[in-house]
Amino acid sequence: MSDRPLVFSLLVALIVVLVIGVVSLSVQVNRQSESFKKEIAKNISLQKEIEAMQNEKSRLTKDIEALTSDAAGLNTKISKLTADLEALKLDKEKTEMLKEKLEENLKDELYKKDPAAVSANKISGEAQEASQVK
Repeated sequence: MSDRPLVFSLLVALIVVLVIGVVSLSVQVNRQSESFKKEIAKNISLQKEIEAMQNEKSRLTKDIEALTSDAAGLNTKISKLTADLEALKLDKEKTEMLKEKLEENLKDELYKKDPAAVSANKISGEAQEASQVK
């Protein structure tokens, strides 16, 4: 009979230890559950941020492609305008050379017709050049 109180007290101690263990596990599970919920909320917000960033990336990529094509078009225009400018410069040089030849031919013709008029024409031509320089 003396063993019964000992067995009973051991059983009560075992039950108390089990209750303490279950309560402790319950508290830890509750903490883990809260932590898990926070992490899930954080994960969802990060997923939304990632999606927003991907949308922004795709928009920016489209903008870059549009700007690149615009730049290519502008480079083509620049090349064409540069070629046109070079052609115009050549035309100007040719025109200047033709102008000089025409002036020389005109002077020769005037000299043949009237040598005195040529010297008067030179004086008036020099005056015109001087006024253009100013």
